[in-house]
Amino acid sequence: MMKNTQLVHSLNKLDTEQLDDDVYLIIGKNKGTFPYSNSLLIIDEKVVLIDSGIGDEQLEIIKDEVDILINSHYHIDHILGNYLFKDLWIVEEEADVTSSFENYKRFAGILGTSIEESWLGWFHQYFKFHASFPTRTFKPNEVFKFGNMEWKAVHTPGHSPGHCAFYEPKRKIMFASDIDLTPFGPWYGNPTANLPDFIDSIKLLSEFKIDIICSSHSYPQKDNIKESLGDYLDIIFLRNEQILDLLVKERTIDDLESHDIIYNKSQKLYKAFAWFEKNMLKKHIDLLMELGKVERVGEKYRPI
Repeated sequence: MMKNTQLVHSLNKLDTEQLDDDVYLIIGKNKGTFPYSNSLLIIDEKVVLIDSGIGDEQLEIIKDEVDILINSHYHIDHILGNYLFKDLWIVEEEADVTSSFENYKRFAGILGTSIEESWLGWFHQYFKFHASFPTRTFKPNEVFKFGNMEWKAVHTPGHSPGHCAFYEPKRKIMFASDIDLTPFGPWYGNPTANLPDFIDSIKLLSEFKIDIICSSHSYPQKDNIKESLGDYLDIIFLRNEQILDLLVKERTIDDLESHDIIYNKSQKLYKAFAWFEKNMLKKHIDLLMELGKVERVGEKYRPI
């Protein structure tokens, strides 16, 4: 049910992958790689766009045809174009994050830290923050009926507290947002990210009947979906094993970070990336301690 000829004309100007009748993945600038992301376009009685990180040029083409913008979560590469839309829906848990840059930095765990200045230097190289305010908040796992289609905001925390994937059960389409199935693997570098939750969220998606899955940073996939989710989850467990291998010698978090398990040294020229890696490593250490595999000795860690 294409809304109008103008929308057809607009779609022809964009890089899209048609997932089903009236459901499209709009590929973001630079093929949706960070600092951009892909968006899901749903064309029903309402035209709905999920996430606004495809790039300003792309958004200018489509924005006047969109009735509702929904954010999957608060990260900057998903909210860059929020300010271009009048009707913005954000999950309750993250409803205040985009209202100011101070709120954004606070929620991301950056505000007042030793790396704030370095993080700002990196941030402003790629992004310009525009405050945006939700016209409606929604609850985790809420179901939206935009016309003939029903989409569930599947609460998949871990990457961020309010992170949601979006599922249409009749068409068996899953927009997994930043459970992105990329070779880099799961990212949980902010203090508000939660590694056990991320693990559970990946497992949760594996329980759905999915005929096609797509994400914020990867192309649609129809085959071997459960296997791909399993491979993505295994990257977390591989990182655990890499850490345990290094802990044959007692090490601090700083020492572990110097071995470049997450990022390489060129990426960590920005201190913020070393900080992200330390946050992720600490979450692994906490998990390994909870599993009884690691113990703390002063500022160092060793296997049990």
